[in-house]
Amino acid sequence: MAVRSGRMRGMVHRTISTWFATLVVASVFGACSRDDDGQRLLVALVTPGPVSDGGWNSAAADGLKRVETELGAKVHQVRESSALQFESTLEQFATRGYRVVFAHGYEFNESAKRVASRHPETVFVVTSGNSATTNLASIDVAIEGASWQAGRVAATLTKTGTIGVVGGQDIPPVKSAFAAFEVGAKSIRPDATVITTYVGNWDDVTNAHGQAVALLDRGADVLFHDADAAGIGVLHAAAERGVLAIGCNRDQSAVKPDTVIGSVVIDIPECFVRLTKAAIEPGFQGRVLRTDLASGLTFFKFNDALMARQDEALRAALTAAATATPP
Repeated sequence: MAVRSGRMRGMVHRTISTWFATLVVASVFGACSRDDDGQRLLVALVTPGPVSDGGWNSAAADGLKRVETELGAKVHQVRESSALQFESTLEQFATRGYRVVFAHGYEFNESAKRVASRHPETVFVVTSGNSATTNLASIDVAIEGASWQAGRVAATLTKTGTIGVVGGQDIPPVKSAFAAFEVGAKSIRPDATVITTYVGNWDDVTNAHGQAVALLDRGADVLFHDADAAGIGVLHAAAERGVLAIGCNRDQSAVKPDTVIGSVVIDIPECFVRLTKAAIEPGFQGRVLRTDLASGLTFFKFNDALMARQDEALRAALTAAATATPP
């Protein structure tokens, strides 16, 4: 009987939680007016984290701004970090007449597929996705090449031979990038040790900071991250210890100008503009837009101001490391 009572309490708690989450979503969309005359392009962005993260989500916000400015779209952005609400959040935009909806993250893949199948009038775009249907497109975020170059930069910088890497979640795109990073590092310094750890989410700055400190305590003297908002904690830890770090997803040199020597950059804004333009053309068919070194949509970018403070020999070595072509 006690077990049954406990289950009932759990059911009530989940029901209330689901009702509350739905109410929050409804209130957000209630404040978002629909373009009643149907003449203006409506474009939405759903991010899993804050657009103030200086990286992954900030890059998406930059992209939405470009869509608004260059294409004259009416835009709306909402943060949705609960997997239970992914589908309903995407569906809300479709039912309100949005022509293009960007779901910014690998975690939205399955939800976007289901919602796209029910709303053929809306084009859904999944960043870090891998699928395409009539009205579903994906941005294949292929940062392996630039991550390989970043690994070479880290190996050129390290004095201890130990490099620390912090990820958000242990998902295929991140694991693939980290594997390429390690291969790049060992192409410069075969004896290099790359220690990888994961936060378990994308926004726990404190946890990421603690993990970065632990890596530094284990001898790492260069840090790299692919952890979205949580990555800010990694950059702070590097700054506190006076070591250099490599940013990810966006040029993060402005976050810690004296610490971030360079960044693995994805030109997400250009991807957003290209796919929005394509989506509003008659006869659009979903496709996968790949962002690799060859496309020019992914690249390694140095912090020029910090590079200028390095001695000439190191600058030359770093430049050679970052401009090499992956095998």
